[in-house]
Amino acid sequence: MSAQHRRIGIWVSGLVLGALPLAALATTLSSSLVPKFVDPLPRVCGATKTPNCAVMTPTSTANNLDHYEIAARPFTQQILPAKDIYGNAFNKTSVFGYGPNIAGTPVCGESGVDPGNCFHFPAASVAAQKDRPVEVNWLNQLVDSAGNFVTYPAGARVQQNIHWANPPGICDDGRHQTDCVGRGGTYTGPIPMIPHLHGALHVTSASDGIPEAWYLPASVNAAAFVASGSDYCHETAGARDCTPTPGAAQFRYPNNQPPTTLFFHDHTLGVTMQNIAMGLVGAYVISGVPPDDVAPGVVPSGDYDIPLLIQDKRFDTNANVLAAEEGNIEVVNGKSWPYLSVEPRKYLFRIVNGGFNSYLHLHFSTAAVNFTQVAGDQSYLPNPQSRSTLLIAPGERVGVIVDFQGVKGRTFTLQTDSVQVLQVRVGQNANGDTGPVPAALPFQAIPALANAPTVSVALFDSLLGAGDQHTAVPMRWDEPTTEFPATGSIQEWDIYNAASQDSHPIHLHEVAFQVIDRRNLDGSCVQPCGPRPGETGLKDTVIADRGQITRVRADFRGAMPGLFAWHCHITPHEDDEMMRPMCIVADPAHQSANPLLDGFAGCPAQ
Repeated sequence: MSAQHRRIGIWVSGLVLGALPLAALATTLSSSLVPKFVDPLPRVCGATKTPNCAVMTPTSTANNLDHYEIAARPFTQQILPAKDIYGNAFNKTSVFGYGPNIAGTPVCGESGVDPGNCFHFPAASVAAQKDRPVEVNWLNQLVDSAGNFVTYPAGARVQQNIHWANPPGICDDGRHQTDCVGRGGTYTGPIPMIPHLHGALHVTSASDGIPEAWYLPASVNAAAFVASGSDYCHETAGARDCTPTPGAAQFRYPNNQPPTTLFFHDHTLGVTMQNIAMGLVGAYVISGVPPDDVAPGVVPSGDYDIPLLIQDKRFDTNANVLAAEEGNIEVVNGKSWPYLSVEPRKYLFRIVNGGFNSYLHLHFSTAAVNFTQVAGDQSYLPNPQSRSTLLIAPGERVGVIVDFQGVKGRTFTLQTDSVQVLQVRVGQNANGDTGPVPAALPFQAIPALANAPTVSVALFDSLLGAGDQHTAVPMRWDEPTTEFPATGSIQEWDIYNAASQDSHPIHLHEVAFQVIDRRNLDGSCVQPCGPRPGETGLKDTVIADRGQITRVRADFRGAMPGLFAWHCHITPHEDDEMMRPMCIVADPAHQSANPLLDGFAGCPAQ
């Protein structure tokens, strides 16, 4: 493959110039100017709607199906406090965010706004029920009030000499197509988007949000830009439909998986970081009933069930987003360094690492409060685990119960290492409480089969490959597919990290897996042998440490045939093609040897 696939990265003040050339020209806002713990935490709902949190409202509910019309629009939001430490006003931040397809763009949390019908970064949550499908018509309405497309602001723009969506439709080598290395220069066109529900199981390929299924707003001039990517499709009446629907894609999520916390985010080829940095992200919570879920009242619910989507972000001195790999300001649920007032009782926190490059090492500033982890990415843990610190990689989620009963009247912080994230203010009185955390939680393990096939894949510093550290060669996103798991199978994936620099959080679309263990490259087990604390449940994202083999048991029994992806969830790595296609096949005996991507059939089973 040509070296021109690679974006040129030059570090200046923590910003990658190849990905965002103008960001480095802006002056980064110093975190020392931002007062902490001025504003309350914006509340998005967990499993149930209350008047005190934001949740998406279905457009219709009929025939055991919840249908949503969810639009992405530009708006402004007060992410930073109203004033800096000297009393000078901070501007609102221009963001992209999700909300209902209604007249106007009301922003959640503003005076008089209905929390069930509003826009926000992160989005109001989607509260789904196990085994009740959700259908979403995702609308790209990233246009201004006159209907003209908006483009990336200066701090999030991209140079086109990278492998990306390429809506202009002219490749660097002269070909006329999308999804290739574009002609050079700063892109000033309309925003491509494609939502991906991270952690959704058993969806069709058409509803997965594959990176080349992006699309532009409906109002964009078709003569100037290509309206959609080379793998654009949607679902109509449960069937794959590649008929263009300007500015929209309808996806269906069956929700036939254990109760858990997922999140939706943009997944557009080459510009995932820019789109997420601008705000295209939100929580999606699946709840159920026993025996799949705990009984009502066993774990905190309602206002005591709180999603926390954490990002570290950078801003310029005008409060504009800078799409940097690492930020200097902690943002939780769309607010910089907020505070949370709690009662002296138990709370359930659904923590999502929605950042790009930073691992969270969460702990409280007081030893009097710890975590009881009850859930991971895809399910409850078999048994609760007491944790003093939580290691959460980008893309991972954890569910923890925190009991504030013993710290009445105290104020302290949630921190990542020594960096403060959120202030907690504990009141004096509690309005009830849940009982002790049960010793056993709803969990169904993936069977360990003696004859399960083993798939070996390798990680390099910036690319992925098929085979072990000796046989694999680095491969890009659009090189021949090498992973062909069969529907109905259980496989062991051995993930060899031959990188010299990084550990990588590896995410598999479409399936859940269990961590078996980690081994040194010589085959000896890394002690303690087995899953790490907090990894005993079902997962979809796992930290693969350098110099080790991370072994997982992947469950393809409910997987749908079609084209999916597996990739590093450090977003700049993903954008830089540390991502590979995965072709799930219904009949392994009749698979194409080398399906191609970027305008060609990526998977014969679609």
